[in-house]
Amino acid sequence: MAPPPTSRRGKVVRSIQVNVVPGSDKSVHDSLTLLSYPLTARDLDSPLEMNGVRVKPENKMVEMSMGFPKDRDYDYTDPEKLERWKSSGSDGERMDHILFASTHIPAVCHYGVCGFPEGSRDILNLTPLKVSYQMRPSFAHIEKEDEEKQEKLELTKGGMLNPPQQGNNNNNSTEVDPNGLSKVQLKKKESERSMQARKSSYVYKRKMMDEEAWVELDIQPNKALNREGLDPVRDDDNQIAFDFDSSYMTNLCYLDELKMDKARENGITFTPASNTSAEDVQSAISMVLNSFYTSHSPVNLYVLLAAVRYKSRDDVLEALKVCGDLIRGNFVLKSKLTQYGPNAQAVRDTILDILMDVGVVHRERLKRAVQVLDISKDLTDHMLMDICKQNDEGWVLKLEDDALFYADYSDLAKDMDEEWKINRERVQMYRERYDNDVLAFEGVSL
Repeated sequence: MAPPPTSRRGKVVRSIQVNVVPGSDKSVHDSLTLLSYPLTARDLDSPLEMNGVRVKPENKMVEMSMGFPKDRDYDYTDPEKLERWKSSGSDGERMDHILFASTHIPAVCHYGVCGFPEGSRDILNLTPLKVSYQMRPSFAHIEKEDEEKQEKLELTKGGMLNPPQQGNNNNNSTEVDPNGLSKVQLKKKESERSMQARKSSYVYKRKMMDEEAWVELDIQPNKALNREGLDPVRDDDNQIAFDFDSSYMTNLCYLDELKMDKARENGITFTPASNTSAEDVQSAISMVLNSFYTSHSPVNLYVLLAAVRYKSRDDVLEALKVCGDLIRGNFVLKSKLTQYGPNAQAVRDTILDILMDVGVVHRERLKRAVQVLDISKDLTDHMLMDICKQNDEGWVLKLEDDALFYADYSDLAKDMDEEWKINRERVQMYRERYDNDVLAFEGVSL
C-alpha cells in the first residue's frame, strides 16, 4: 500500500525498491569518495582551467593543478607586458598556476550515489559515500622553498653535511682478525609493540606517503559527459557568490561552530575602532576565518595584508584580534572557534601555551601531561600537525617567529598577551605536568 500523500510535496505516485550497496558493487562502495570542488570567484574574466590531476590511491590523496585566470583585455602575447604581469606578484614573481590538495573533512550528513539499473525504473541502487574530501589550496611550494633555503644555509655554515672521506674509503669495512675470524654484530628482533609504535608514528606515515608514486589522471572535456543525467547545466542564478560576508561563510563552512549567525555563541565579539565600521569588521572576520580554514596553518599579518589588499589594515587587525591568538608574532585560530570539544580545546591551548613560552613542543611529554583528559593520541597528533612542523628539536610553529610584529604593534601585542593569561590559568595544571615530567629527564623519548 502506498503511503498517504504529503501536504508539501504533493501526492506520492508510486513506491520503488531501493537497494543499498549491492553485493556485486562492494568494491565500488569502498572506493567512492565525495570530492568538494574548489570554490572560485564568480566574477572572473575567465574560469580556472584544470591543468592536471594526480592521485595516491593507497594514501587517498588527490592534487589538482589549476591555471590562474588572466585579464581578458590584457595582451599576454607582448613579451614586455607578460614579464610585467609575472613580476607584479607580492613576492616579486606571480605564479601561473595554483595547486589544490585534498583534505579529509567530517561529514555533517550522509551522501550517496544512486541510479536506476539499465532498463528499469522500479529499482534504485544506492551507494553511500564513506569519505569526504575538500580541495584546499596547497602551500607545498612555500615549504619546498623553505627547505631549499635551509639546506643552502647549512651548507654555507658548516660546509658539506657529508664531506667525502680522505684516503682510505673502506672505513666502514668489517675488521678482520689475523686468524681469519671477523666480528659479527647481532641485531635483536623488533618486538610487536615497538613495531606498532614505529608504524603509528608521524615520521613513518609521512615516509609511506612520500614513497608512494603519484598516478597522473586524464582530464576529459565537458563534452565527454554528454550522457543522460550527467550533462552539466550552468545556472548563474543559483551560484554561490565569492564574497567575504556572513552569507558566503554560512554556505562555505560545514561546521556549525563557524557559522556567522552563531558568532556571539562562539565568542566572536568586537569593538570597532573609530575609523572602522561594524560591517567592515564583520566582513574582515569572515575573511580571516576563511584564511584560517583554507590553510589550516598559522597566519602572518603581513602576508595576509598583501593577499587581501581590498581590506584595510585596521579591519584585518580587529578581525585577527577576535578570531586568533598571538603566538610568537603570528596568529593561530582560537581553540573555542574550532570543532573540538572542551577537552580537546584544553589540549590545543596547552600546545599554544608551550609554543608561546618555549617555542618547541615534545610530543610524548605532551601526551603524558594531558592523558587525564582522555584524548586519543591520533587527535593530539592531528592538532600538532595543524599548527606545527617537526624538526630535530621537536614540534615548532609552522611559521618563523616574527619580531617585526612586536615592534610595529607593541600595544596590541601587550593586550593580546594579557588576554592569553585567561587561557593560561585554564591549562596551568597540564603545563605544570609537562614542565615537571620526570621521564623527560631520564632518557625517555621526547
